[in-house]
Amino acid sequence: VFMIGPAVGAVVATSGQSVLGLTVVGVATSVSGLFLMWFNPPTRSASPDAGLEAQELECAEAAVVAAAPAHLQEAAAELAPLAAAAEERRRRGSGLRHRVIHNFSWFTAAVAAVFAVGAGAGMVLSGTDVGIVAALQTGGHQAEIGIVFLFWCAASVVGGVLYGAMHRAVSPILLLLGMSALTVPMAFATDVWTLSLLALLPGLLCAPVLSAASEKVAELVDESRRGEAMGWYGSSLTGGVALGAPLAGLFIDLIGPSAGFVSVGLAGVALCLVGLALQQVRRSRLARV
Repeated sequence: VFMIGPAVGAVVATSGQSVLGLTVVGVATSVSGLFLMWFNPPTRSASPDAGLEAQELECAEAAVVAAAPAHLQEAAAELAPLAAAAEERRRRGSGLRHRVIHNFSWFTAAVAAVFAVGAGAGMVLSGTDVGIVAALQTGGHQAEIGIVFLFWCAASVVGGVLYGAMHRAVSPILLLLGMSALTVPMAFATDVWTLSLLALLPGLLCAPVLSAASEKVAELVDESRRGEAMGWYGSSLTGGVALGAPLAGLFIDLIGPSAGFVSVGLAGVALCLVGLALQQVRRSRLARV
């Protein structure tokens, strides 16, 4: 849906039905939100074993207390309020810093790298989008934008299906590196059909990059904090989208439409190379330790 939407939207807009298209999008989004509120799907997997383990632990503690001599039980009862008060003071004294550290304990270097991949993917996708529009508008073929988007987005659907059929995961940073590098040749397109064909290669990796990145976040973050982590991942993706369009637009205004593809493609490649270098340094340090 994420990749078919732009293609359908481009066809609707170029056919002169942009008002109808935007209205349908708005209504569909609202209906989807209402449906989710009504359906209220679970966001965590059921874990019946957790309740069983808690009951077993409580029974074991009760058995230990019952087996203790009477005077030890009386002492424990007298000390319990004091211990509780001391624990409460200690908990309050930890302050805001402890809570912040605890709340973001899931934010590791590996998770930060995945967020960077999400931002890079958004940057390349939005920059490519702007580059396609500029290239076709310069040649006077803006009415045929639906053709290019159809090739680009259909390739993403095919790539997503193929990636989903694989039995092993691929590093999202490697997928982003491939998508970024394959975006650069789109600068050499001479007409609508060459641009459409060149869009096939990076398009094949669009959906796999997003799938691999979200899958990695789910793998790295504990389920109790996964919703928060996915929210930050979505924000990083949105931030990349917001960065890619003006970055491509700046180079398009200064040099030409082809510079839009080159700028976001090389920026994505540079981001991935830096990420791979940092990963190698981290592995070397862990190996020495």
